[in-house]
Amino acid sequence: MRGEGHFAALLKSDAVSGTEASYTHAARPGKYPELEEFTCCMKYKWPAERLQEQNGYLSLLPEDAASLTERLRGLRVLRRGLYLGEIKKKRFEPSQALAMVLSEDTFSNCLSLKQEDERVLKYLKGETLEYNKNEVKDGWVLITFMGLPLGFGKAKNGLIKNKYLPGWRFGA
Repeated sequence: MRGEGHFAALLKSDAVSGTEASYTHAARPGKYPELEEFTCCMKYKWPAERLQEQNGYLSLLPEDAASLTERLRGLRVLRRGLYLGEIKKKRFEPSQALAMVLSEDTFSNCLSLKQEDERVLKYLKGETLEYNKNEVKDGWVLITFMGLPLGFGKAKNGLIKNKYLPGWRFGA
């Protein structure tokens, strides 16, 4: 069949054995103090039984994860659920995917940018932002534009280190 970049596949099961290698572990409450430090800005807490860790990558599984796992038996699944972030050198680095599902109503440490604020373009270009001490607290900051999430930054001493994905940056 002719097509420009289209792909079709037929998947067929060959009576896969019931054993599946699992490299994932449920995250126990208190196992990651770095995550708890981040979630202090969250206005709700993730259910510990739905957190999953795989080689330092944390995900929030959907509510019906058990039935999903059974249906996907034998297939290699790269990621189940919402990718929350990564544990790196005893600190939690939140993901861009997490930033995109949060809002000013769900994350308390937000820098709300308006249309006329020149920091919007600076953030989208990946530059460091300046802020007043009364705008945000030090730590992880959710950057929003007119109420919509853009991504995260790390605030300290009047500067926000940009954590916007390099591939998404304006002019990249």
